[in-house]
Formats: sequence, C-alpha cells, structure tokens
Amino acid sequence: MAFPDALMKLRSGLGPHRLARETALIVVALAALAGCSRATEAPRITERVRFFDEDARRDAAEAESDMLAPRTPVTLDVEGRRRSAASCQEYLALLEQGAEPATDADASVALEYAYCGLFRAVLRATPVRRSNFDSPLGSTLYRHLDLTTVRTSLAPSVPDGKFTLESIFAEASVSQHAVEIHTSDWDYTLRVLAAGDFDGDGREDLVVLFIDDAREGTFLITSTLILVRPDPAGPVRAAFPPPPR
Repeated sequence: MAFPDALMKLRSGLGPHRLARETALIVVALAALAGCSRATEAPRITERVRFFDEDARRDAAEAESDMLAPRTPVTLDVEGRRRSAASCQEYLALLEQGAEPATDADASVALEYAYCGLFRAVLRATPVRRSNFDSPLGSTLYRHLDLTTVRTSLAPSVPDGKFTLESIFAEASVSQHAVEIHTSDWDYTLRVLAAGDFDGDGREDLVVLFIDDAREGTFLITSTLILVRPDPAGPVRAAFPPPPR
C-alpha cells in the first residue's frame, strides 16, 4: 500500500486524535524500508539477535550499509549549539552527547532515524550467556522500566518514588512484546524489536521502539531505546540514548 493510500485508510477509520500516532508508526516503518531491497540477513545476526518484529528483522540485514546511508539532514541541539546529521552514524554520535531535535520540524525528520539505534545494536551484538528479563516482556516494561532513565514527557511529573508506568497508570494494554498506554492527552507505546547482548557483558539487552505522542499539539518523541537489566530483581534502565540531564 502506498503511503498516501495508507493515510487515507487511517483517516476513514480513526478519529483525528489517533491519527498523529498511527501516522508516526507508518512513517517509521516506511522510512526503515524505503529504497531498500532486503537480502537474507547475515547468519551472525540471526545467531546473536532474537527479533520480535518482522520489519526490524528484514532491515537488520542491511544494518552496516544503513548506518552510513545518506538521509534527510536533521538539525539537533547539543547544549545550545546547533549540529546537523545526515546519516545514522552522525545522528547517534550526537545523541550520545545528549542532543535533541532543534525544532518541531526536525522532530518530524527524526522519524527517519528511528531505527538507527537498532542498526548499531545488531552490529555490536555478541552471544548472550544469560537473561534477566521476565516474560512477557511487555509486562516487564510496564512494571519495571525506570522512567527517570528515559527521555519522555512524563519526566517532569514523575512523583517521588513512582518511576514505573505501573505506578503512574493503573491501566495499560500489555502484550508479549509491547505495552501501550492511552490517556485523554497522551499516547505511549513501547514495542520490543529485538533482544541480544549489545554491550558485551553477556547479559541480554532489549531494543525497544518508544513513541511518546501528544494527542493535541506537536510534541512527539520516536526513538530506539537500548534497555538493560543488570539485576534480575532490579529495575530496567535505558542505556541509550543517555538519560536526561
């Protein structure tokens, strides 16, 4: 289905307050696949990474070239300085410095970079020796993700001692590999794309697509998180992008 056709289908079946979120999901998927003819993924990737999303699996086959492929230039703000990126490699290097989209328009362009964290993760993957993540993964994220380590609209309003989604939201749609929360003002989605050891410590980590979308206005975060859990009884934390300063 062509992108305009997909949007028309959404318009006919969804209310306007859901359109922005669903459109973002379509843009992420199409940007990840646009212009690419995917071959069978390299054996070393499938041996070291478990995929839970078919788009992510196909795209990972070209992770090395996708890291360097030219993309629409995006301007990021790094501690008050404007910096530009035009490839996944450049974009991730700026995120490591705490960069954020400079304008609402740049936040929209950043959708094209949503899978960049996945590409780098699979290229760095090493064999997993153990996992501290419980199944279903969606439930683990809902109950144990430390929101203070994630860049999110919730950060300014997280009550003391309540740093998980479960402690803030009594209701959520939880599945094997995802958790979704919908309020009158916001939509939050965490979807596990893949699992593997992405930092070389032998423990399993997760690559998670995170969407934080205001139902009104222009606020939208779409990013790839690398989540770790060093202690099986401890919280899940975001190792990348760096936590808010």
